Amino acid sequence: MDNSRFRMPVLSEQQILDNVRVNLLTPGDDSQRERFRELIEKHHYLKSDVLVGEQLHYVAEVDGRWVALLSWSAAANHLRDRERWLGWDISKRRRLALVANNTRFLILPGPDCPNLASRVLALCCQRLADDWPMTGCTAMGIPCWWPRVSSIANCSAAPATRRRAGHC
Repeated sequence: MDNSRFRMPVLSEQQILDNVRVNLLTPGDDSQRERFRELIEKHHYLKSDVLVGEQLHYVAEVDGRWVALLSWSAAANHLRDRERWLGWDISKRRRLALVANNTRFLILPGPDCPNLASRVLALCCQRLADDWPMTGCTAMGIPCWWPRVSSIANCSAAPATRRRAGHC
């Protein structure tokens, strides 16, 4: 692997990483939700934040400034490649209620900060288990207290500068 394109954050960038906070957007906060929608439509390659099923929306902030947006929703019922990779057959699909799918992840334009995407995703995943039950999601009749996370990136559509933080 070519490590020449990776670097450690300088002090000012490390301060951003240390101060980033991930907050859940509450369903009743229409102004924040509208701002989220507008930013997704303007900057995300899919241009839409319309999701189906159970869903949660998060904003990552540094000193009150939005730096990233994330959406999670219930997993799709049928994804052949995912199920093959997991080794699932039809009988194991009931476990899908335990999967929270990362449907949108956007690092907003602003200062370039190495490791920001990884830091935001890690912080969001840390709180997702506590927040996911609010969606009403259940697996086999019981609440999902420990959802598993799924994220599939379209590497041909995502900007190369952001892919490095993911799995492309």
